[in-house]
Amino acid sequence: MAATRSLDPVLAKIRLMCVFTVWLLRNSRVAMRAAFSYGAAHWFTGSIVAWAIANQVSQAAITDGLIFMAIVMVIVRTAGLAARAFRLPE
Repeated sequence: MAATRSLDPVLAKIRLMCVFTVWLLRNSRVAMRAAFSYGAAHWFTGSIVAWAIANQVSQAAITDGLIFMAIVMVIVRTAGLAARAFRLPE
């Protein structure tokens, strides 16, 4: 899909709603990760500790996994943006 400019106010409103929806979904993921982190420390600590002990998972392994997940998310997002930018006409 090529990037174009349109003066049509209906299309402008639709685009604005799409951008807002994407922004809201992205930020809700951030809020959900924050809620999980808070919940792991305050709401369901016992369940996570019992699971980690039963499966012999260390705190360092969980931390490493979360860091790896964040790095992969950045790489995938950057690759997606690069692919879209590569397809734009000159």
